Amino acid sequence: MNIKLIAMDLDGTLMNSSNCLSEYNRQALQDALACGISIVVASGRAFTSLPKVVLGIKGMQYAITSNGAHITDLRTNQFIYSSYIAPEAVDAAIELAEREKLMLEAFCDGQPYIQRNLYEDIRINGSVYRNKEYVLTTRKPMDDLAGFMRERRNTLENINFFFYDTDRLEKVRPMIEAIPNTHVTSSVKNNVEMGSAHSTKAEALIILAKKLGLPRDGIMSFGDAPNDIPMIQYAGFGVAMGNAWDEVKAEADYIAETNDENGVGRTIRKYALKEM
Repeated sequence: MNIKLIAMDLDGTLMNSSNCLSEYNRQALQDALACGISIVVASGRAFTSLPKVVLGIKGMQYAITSNGAHITDLRTNQFIYSSYIAPEAVDAAIELAEREKLMLEAFCDGQPYIQRNLYEDIRINGSVYRNKEYVLTTRKPMDDLAGFMRERRNTLENINFFFYDTDRLEKVRPMIEAIPNTHVTSSVKNNVEMGSAHSTKAEALIILAKKLGLPRDGIMSFGDAPNDIPMIQYAGFGVAMGNAWDEVKAEADYIAETNDENGVGRTIRKYALKEM
């Protein structure tokens, strides 16, 4: 195995349960970069939500964000690839949300926007599935998110539907999946994420690997949630975290330690740097 590129999810993968990058993982990434291995963030987060501590790792050149909607050149902070939701799909998502009284987030130009009532609920009551501070510091609350989405219907990267209970999610999810020309996935237990039909981490990774002239079998990828499955399937060495969803583990070539046990760093040292 000759790893030339490592693509990694952030939440539940590289970042620990406290939403921090451990020194062990940071040093493993830095050592991999020093050996000529490309390191690529591949996150469901929008670009402006990427942690500064990760972007501050010297030598990283690219980031995949919004579940593959963008590839950003970190040297210029410019998108070098974009895949937007079809305007008709945006309209259908808004109509569904209004009819079913669903809570939304929308990503546009690398920035996440959130319904104000959802933002305020998280501010007051917290969230079981997401870090409260992360939401409050990365999202822009909007009084009329649907109106904003209609105005920007040609340049939306991702739409997230949030639910208070999973029974409601399971009832509504088929309605979301029925919207044509979209890709639907999840990154946490209480959300459904909708992107363009070609917006997956794997699609973006394929484009980036082609740009860099790297073979599929030279790619290692890490993830923990369903939105990571296409990337894990595509990579020559797909890794699921010990804390990953069962369906993610089923698609992986290897199951690492959990995100609280430095699973990313340990796997990099064992299989990419061949130290263990």
